[in-house]
Amino acid sequence: MRPISQTDDGKNNFDAIRLAMALAVVWSHSFALALPEGERAEPVSRITNGHYSAGSIAVMVFFTISGYLICQSWMSSRDLRSFLEKRVRRIYPGYMAATSICAFVVVPAFSTVYDLSPYTIAKTISSNLLLRNFFPPSTAFAHNLNTAVNGSLWSIPFEFWCYIFTAALGLLGLLRSARAVIAIIAVTLLARAAFDLFDRKPGWGAIGYIFGWPYLWTFVLPCFLSGALVFLLKDRIPRHLAILVALVTAFFAACYAPLGAKFQQIASQLIFPAAVAYSTFYLAFSDRIRLRNAACYGDLSYGTYLYAFPIQQALISANLFSLPEVVLLSAALSILAGALSWHLVEKHFLSRSKLARRQLHPAITT
Repeated sequence: MRPISQTDDGKNNFDAIRLAMALAVVWSHSFALALPEGERAEPVSRITNGHYSAGSIAVMVFFTISGYLICQSWMSSRDLRSFLEKRVRRIYPGYMAATSICAFVVVPAFSTVYDLSPYTIAKTISSNLLLRNFFPPSTAFAHNLNTAVNGSLWSIPFEFWCYIFTAALGLLGLLRSARAVIAIIAVTLLARAAFDLFDRKPGWGAIGYIFGWPYLWTFVLPCFLSGALVFLLKDRIPRHLAILVALVTAFFAACYAPLGAKFQQIASQLIFPAAVAYSTFYLAFSDRIRLRNAACYGDLSYGTYLYAFPIQQALISANLFSLPEVVLLSAALSILAGALSWHLVEKHFLSRSKLARRQLHPAITT
């Protein structure tokens, strides 16, 4: 039986999966932003008995792939400085461009009242250099069901803290230990189960403000570390359809277990990281599904994700489009924004060697 990550050509479907997940977020947010019942009406939410939406699953797939690739990046980096430089080059330029456009173009365009004083401009830029997702006070999208300017950006600081956590594990020598990674995943999942069991969602004051909501970390971190674990065990995890079917079946069984909503959530969350990780990498390294050239015109997934939310808000604020039209238009415009983000901003901050490797082999991502 072949290991899960082995392919004949040494390539993968990561770029295709990430773009598909960015569009899944667009799909899910269309329901959340356009309908009073929100994502409860979204088909994947209905299929999972209301526990997970297409968007929530898609973002966790992002974190799972990121765990694999960031672990790989740490292993291939010369030192800590080299690792962090690569990570900053990849996440910051696109993010700063997107937050600046949202703050200084979208906010004035869709507000009747807004503050763009020199102090607010300086605060916006400095706050977003710290990945705070800050926008000037305004009345942007005041008539929409949701008035957020760009709600998708919550995941960006979590992503960057995952980079820091990876570096910390690497410096401590724990990133090379699959047992250590499994132990951290297990402890985090048990913490999540305890929070849900006792209906506690702690904020932890300054700690939560700096590092992100602790309760949300118990969802994000197991998925990220599951990706890292797959990288560590990539030559030992078997690729078999029966395993995929068993994990997915167990996940859906947990979502519908006759235990009540709370225990369904706990049970499904315990299975979720393994099911998502195995499914993601089963498809990423599939022998039969070969979507190796999804990034032949550039890696559009990051920009698509960054700009989709304000594009959807703008379309909804026009009050001219049905839900299917919002989905189609926002998907098309978001991909266009992703292409512009890649070609005008993101690619210019990658190292020449990495950009050259991408141009020769778009599906290879490090």
